[in-house]
Amino acid sequence: MNISNFLDYKDFIQHIQHTYSDKWNNLAESILYALNAPNGNWQKFLPAITNVANIPSFTINYHQDVISLEPSANITATHKETILAALQLLKPWRKGPFKIADINLDTEWRCEYKWHRVKQLVGSFKNDTVLDIGAGNGYYAWRILADRPATVCAIEPSVLSIMQYQFIQTLIAKPVDNLAVLPLALENIPHGLNIFDKVLSMGVLYHRRSPIEHLAKIKQLLAPNGKLILETLVVDGIAGYSLMPKKTYAKMRNVWFIPSTATLQLWLERCGFKDIIIGDTITTTAQEQRVTTWSSPLSLADCLDPHNSELTCEGYPAPKRVIIIASV
Repeated sequence: MNISNFLDYKDFIQHIQHTYSDKWNNLAESILYALNAPNGNWQKFLPAITNVANIPSFTINYHQDVISLEPSANITATHKETILAALQLLKPWRKGPFKIADINLDTEWRCEYKWHRVKQLVGSFKNDTVLDIGAGNGYYAWRILADRPATVCAIEPSVLSIMQYQFIQTLIAKPVDNLAVLPLALENIPHGLNIFDKVLSMGVLYHRRSPIEHLAKIKQLLAPNGKLILETLVVDGIAGYSLMPKKTYAKMRNVWFIPSTATLQLWLERCGFKDIIIGDTITTTAQEQRVTTWSSPLSLADCLDPHNSELTCEGYPAPKRVIIIASV
């Protein structure tokens, strides 16, 4: 089955090619390659999309903390059962919250907490060309859209997250053409674009084997005077110090470097960023990240020392996060 027949990005590709000329010429090819690469998860999650395709359309409201979809006509009990079955197939839901008709999709992360911290530092995204790296199912991309940006290009390599986003797009009456969550990693974005007014890298840096290369790639994607919005784990320590877990951090295997805030600032300066603004360091709490009926069976509380919540189960400092704004 050719998944590209069901996930259609042509309107978004036309939008960006019309807006940004030839700088995106190989984007369509990258998308098709990702969609057609061998991955059984496309077929696994596809029924969640196809089964709701003929349900009466919804209107979406992304101006509130809970992104809500309201039916434009009455939906039947059968329609609701179909939607519920699709939502179950697409579990776990990590980023949100969402509300579909009267179904409260209470996700693992209460992303509005982080979103308010971002907005406090960044202000508006109006008229901006935005790249959201590791966007998940697009919660933050939708919230950015409320500011009326020029374009929101969100990228995410997880098939499940892409299909969660596509599920939302399939339900709404008129999918927007200046927003898409693309099945791409940062490495797939063309080099030397220099077109993005703002790039978000949130919850990504500590998963990178080479955080310096990650920051350097972002810098050459930003337009003159563009801004990086970086949200990541940090630890206490002097400039130059970072934690590298032996095997896992909070039961996550793909964590490589967790720097001190001073080290993170040094990394940014060495990569050529300037005008660095450091937000407050926030300890992640069970109010912001927790187990719900829509999430995985394990969450933050299961990854901490049961006798000392200031430590992970491995004995490392418990998760703290910071948001930093840096300009080129």
